[in-house]
Amino acid sequence: MTTTIDARGRVTIPVALRRALGMREGDTVVLSAEGGVVRLALAEGALDPGRPVTDECLVACLAQTTSPFDGLAAAAEADHRAGRTVSIRDYAVEKGITLDA
Repeated sequence: MTTTIDARGRVTIPVALRRALGMREGDTVVLSAEGGVVRLALAEGALDPGRPVTDECLVACLAQTTSPFDGLAAAAEADHRAGRTVSIRDYAVEKGITLDA
């Protein structure tokens, strides 16, 4: 399959490929480049939203990325999607902390 890069640097992944890989709008992908080859992978491949993020899970995700911040962001997003996060306001209420308005 081939595709082109548009003026804003975006690449369209063909529908057949997105369907084959189970990609949906809004999915986070990880990009890496080595030896002139660009690799694209779903971030969720290493982070299953149905289970807690473990050290092994983070290592697997970080191995797919070019920046450790990308892996940490993917872990945070997986936690959020799985409902394992709370807002700062909810946390403050739970801990009895008063936030400035």
